[in-house]
Amino acid sequence: MKKPSIEIMTTFKKSMLICSIFAMLTGSSLGERVQSNKAMIASRTGYYHTTWPSEHTDLWRSHSVMDAGLPANAFSNLTQQPRLKVDITPPINLPVWGYTRDKNEVFVIGGSPVLLARNTYDIANSVEPGKHNDLLNNTGGADTQSVPFVAKIDLLTMKVRKFFMSKGKTINYTGGLLMHANGYVYAVAQSVLYKVDPSTMRAVKSTLLPLVGETAAEQFVTTYNGLQVLASGKLVLKGFSITDSKTIPGYLMLVDPDTLNISGLTSTLVSSSRMTIEQSFNGATYLYLPNVMDSTRYLITNLGFVEDLAWKQSYVTLSGKQAGSTQASSPLFFGKLGQIVFADNTQAPPSGTLGTPIQLFTQSVAKEDLPASM
Repeated sequence: MKKPSIEIMTTFKKSMLICSIFAMLTGSSLGERVQSNKAMIASRTGYYHTTWPSEHTDLWRSHSVMDAGLPANAFSNLTQQPRLKVDITPPINLPVWGYTRDKNEVFVIGGSPVLLARNTYDIANSVEPGKHNDLLNNTGGADTQSVPFVAKIDLLTMKVRKFFMSKGKTINYTGGLLMHANGYVYAVAQSVLYKVDPSTMRAVKSTLLPLVGETAAEQFVTTYNGLQVLASGKLVLKGFSITDSKTIPGYLMLVDPDTLNISGLTSTLVSSSRMTIEQSFNGATYLYLPNVMDSTRYLITNLGFVEDLAWKQSYVTLSGKQAGSTQASSPLFFGKLGQIVFADNTQAPPSGTLGTPIQLFTQSVAKEDLPASM
């Protein structure tokens, strides 16, 4: 096996970014390894060639990589501690996710306080959802003035360069980054999409994204979280209402990576679950996305997103021991098995209760192999 190169890894603690050991650039996703036996496009097609180009390692939303990490013998000598160097960046405001790109580069998205600390507190203390009034004012205090940003960290010098995403006017919920195969970094925050030149850390283009809902209050809570990319290079984005994605339709859309022009705009019920994509060489391209009630998938065409109603199944249990189950997490696609997998009950339970236990749902991607029930 090829010995991987060793660089620096990012981990997060409070408002400091602590850098340790990370294996960059040499890893391949688990999805890429298994795709050779299937007529599927490699699961990283469209991404920059790096270990961690988005909030996940590939289009299937896996968080596993092969041929990356510490050397196999790094901890073989139990009597001698490995020589690991730890360097620390200057303070970074509310860092959320780290990404790799080129050698000795790590990117971070941060500066979005909405639900970042509050969700963690609520889950830990079993606070009933909706009991706090700080959703619309960015959790209050000094964080009210927080501006979302993209940070680029030089792993040799630990210097930090930032691009502030200051054009948005909607709720400041964490969006996401994508390291594109064309070399640019795409970032979304507060309903604005940015195309960032990583060499200058300046936006070469930006575009306002459609707002959901009809009233000013509904539009203010429009949220875009995460981006995906097709083999063609087109970006896939999703906007939804963070307060009512059960009744207020959101949007799915394609975006040209060069011009940022929007096409294929489709109004449909979508939620905070992140997007998983399956692409075939000579077949259909599907987007998998649970909403607050159902496991759904959409055929991606040049004209938009067509929901596959025959494949759609409800994952919410309305009776029995699992009655009252809540919204699902993001789906993971197992390409070799042909299965979509996700968990439900990700919301904090009401105060004083244990809530409904988390369940794991699986669903075949082939209609003829659908399970009798989820």
